[in-house]
Amino acid sequence: MNKPNLSSIESLLSTGNKFALTETQYHKETSATMPKNFYYLKNNSAVAKLAKRYGFKIELQEKTILFEKEDK
Repeated sequence: MNKPNLSSIESLLSTGNKFALTETQYHKETSATMPKNFYYLKNNSAVAKLAKRYGFKIELQEKTILFEKEDK
């Protein structure tokens, strides 16, 4: 895994505004793949430490598939 270039994320954090990045956007901004381990990503990764330094926390939103019975 490449070491992420966090300069563009740091500039977003410095605005103090809430924002979100998809996995594709993260890769585009950092030239690295997003860590697969969610605990590591939220707590110990370089981006998590940078976010904490700016007073942010990382929350993850996963895709959800809901299966419901169709009415007949």
